[in-house]
Amino acid sequence: MTSEDLERTCLAFEEEHGIGAFLDAMAAIMQRRLARQGFQVEFFDDEAEQPHQTIETSSQCEQRCLNVTD
Repeated sequence: MTSEDLERTCLAFEEEHGIGAFLDAMAAIMQRRLARQGFQVEFFDDEAEQPHQTIETSSQCEQRCLNVTD
């Protein structure tokens, strides 16, 4: 499968199910894929005004924790 094939498949899914369903599916896929690499992934839903999920690497978390004590 080429990247063009993947794009066509994604566009077909979006056309059939809508952009919201496509973005939800992609977010779920990204969350699982990045979790395998040790990243905690969360995304925000602008419409809900509540965090669903945000992206933070362990080094970002460590840096944030270090900044709290400064």
